[in-house]
Amino acid sequence: MSASERRAVAVAVLLLGAAPCLAQRAPRDPSCDTEILTSLSPPEPVPPDHPATVFAHLEREINDRGYQTVIDSLATAYGAFASSDQVPPEAAGRFRLELGRMARQIDSVYASERREQLIAASAGVNVRRFTPTRPPMSAAWRLFDGSDEGPLPVPEAARPALCGRAVVLHGVLDLYAQAGLRRVAADLRRKVRLWSAYDRNTPTQYPWELALNGFAASRPLLEPPRAHWLLLHPSLAGELSGRQLDEATGHGVVAMEWIGRVWSNGELTRSYGLAVLSTLSESQTVSIGLMGRFGRSLALGAVTRRVEREWEYGVTMSLDLYRAVAGSPDELRGIVAALTRGADVASAAAAAGEGRPGQ
Repeated sequence: MSASERRAVAVAVLLLGAAPCLAQRAPRDPSCDTEILTSLSPPEPVPPDHPATVFAHLEREINDRGYQTVIDSLATAYGAFASSDQVPPEAAGRFRLELGRMARQIDSVYASERREQLIAASAGVNVRRFTPTRPPMSAAWRLFDGSDEGPLPVPEAARPALCGRAVVLHGVLDLYAQAGLRRVAADLRRKVRLWSAYDRNTPTQYPWELALNGFAASRPLLEPPRAHWLLLHPSLAGELSGRQLDEATGHGVVAMEWIGRVWSNGELTRSYGLAVLSTLSESQTVSIGLMGRFGRSLALGAVTRRVEREWEYGVTMSLDLYRAVAGSPDELRGIVAALTRGADVASAAAAAGEGRPGQ
């Protein structure tokens, strides 16, 4: 027998020893209560065959040997019942059937080309398959509520064997869910950072631009666009223009960017854009030109206009005063708030499974 096989047998023996301990320790028979995994904590002594101890050992095994390997060992070890377990044959067969389904789901996830995405989303596995449940106002426990075959009532005499294993399996499957929840929380917080960077580093959008870009944008789920349109975008600007450099004079204008495009880098820390521009003032004719944008506030343009049958040239720089008055768009603030709440919920759900004995 190889070292890995001996290790697997030792794990199986430890696992099978956990179930009877539940009935011996608990005067209120909490055999089917998943809180048994978290209700005991140091410095209270925890027996080596207690489910909380077994579960802590399995966590270390998962870190050392991998999740899939431990699940396969569990499916083999927990499918065997002794006569002293007092498990009816039909219940034992149903338990083995669900063990096989669990193992096949895990194997399918780890064999998939989308393995990382499935694990990151806690998808592809019924993580509540072995969670014991109890109908309202009832003392009777049952397993496999969500199965096509319907729930399996757990006979009282068989609770230590059936529920003892189910509770440990619940904890192991919950680890799969927690890993995904932590990834979900991290991904949502990354999206919060992206939206905040988008707000800081891209030009302010007017309501009609927000509507246009919301309709036309194609982007990853819940992420800000890496490019958006400018349309009929007015701003206050200063212009320096004249026929020759020594004749140039400065004056205030309204800059109108008729249509343009803004692009950002992947992390939205920088943006740049280009738009078709006109400037208007009481003392000057309408000009035409191009506006270049760099970040949220800096916009420099080059314009030309016809004055008394001669061409006059100028440069313009606009100011983003709309942001100072209106602040960040309500839509953007709402997105950031919703993503932050989602990240907090996912983090809390993942943290709820932590702090068990032996961790």
